[in-house]
Amino acid sequence: MRLRGITAGTVCAMGVWIGSTSTAFAQAQPAPAGEEQDPKILEARQRYQRGLQLFNEANYDAARVEFERAYQLAPSYKILYNIGLSYEQLGDYVGAQTTLQKYLEQGGTEITEERRNEVAKELAQLRPRIGRVTVRTNVDGADVMVDDICGTDALTATVNCGAVVGAQREYLMNPGRRRVTVRKDGYYPETQSITVAGSDRVEMTVTLKPLPKGYVEQKSNPYLLPMWIGWGVTAAGGITAIVTGVLAKNAADDVDNKKAQFGATRDDLDHAQSKMRTLTIGTDVILIGTGVAAAVSTYFTIRAIGWKGGESRETKIEVGLGRIAVDGKF
Repeated sequence: MRLRGITAGTVCAMGVWIGSTSTAFAQAQPAPAGEEQDPKILEARQRYQRGLQLFNEANYDAARVEFERAYQLAPSYKILYNIGLSYEQLGDYVGAQTTLQKYLEQGGTEITEERRNEVAKELAQLRPRIGRVTVRTNVDGADVMVDDICGTDALTATVNCGAVVGAQREYLMNPGRRRVTVRKDGYYPETQSITVAGSDRVEMTVTLKPLPKGYVEQKSNPYLLPMWIGWGVTAAGGITAIVTGVLAKNAADDVDNKKAQFGATRDDLDHAQSKMRTLTIGTDVILIGTGVAAAVSTYFTIRAIGWKGGESRETKIEVGLGRIAVDGKF
């Protein structure tokens, strides 16, 4: 049975030997006492079975995720076999090779000779599909990202970040157009595209340029949004205060007119005075709220002006009866 030629039925059969906590999920072997109730084990079994179903449906990426989650919950070298198959079906030959090698290493003597030979043959067919790219850079210890993922080192077949030791290192890459990003603190990141074919041995040089002395990474100004909201509320409050103030003035004039009007009833006068008082009080409340909004907006404006890529100048605001004071260092 070749790994590449595995059928849906074969994959389902694999579920028989994924057992309990060392971590087999096998129904043939009873789980140790208490393990059946372990929520992690139960979830791992469910995810493993879901992964098998998704694999049979040719939804390999979703199957890979379920297998990996099952492995995280209840690590077993046996699940790595399924993960490796999923990677291969997705065309991620580096991921498949790395995972299957890990399967052999973790399984050790528990893996039968027949199974080990099968995996070894599969690995032999995967290797010609993988390219090797030597990344050279002028900076030691830089991070190398391949398609925004840490590069897989060709020497150890493990995922490495910050692995450019001696300013160069060889990485395994899947065939196709790859985006290689090299970066290190204190330098501008550099990205280059490269086309890799199976069995390629390619060299690429990436030169990092140092950032200007005293450079501070600019971050989004957190005070801009509350500043604009504050001034919007202030403007709306000011307009509303003007409108209610005019209405209050008209209501006051109406009270005076009714007082001077011959034949005006007491109810008419009381109604006019009540309307005047309501509008006057409303105008006062709106003016106070508008003043507070203006003070807060001023505070955020000063903080926004003083923002300097993660720092802002020291500013404080004081609101008291009949006064608003802003104090800051500029």
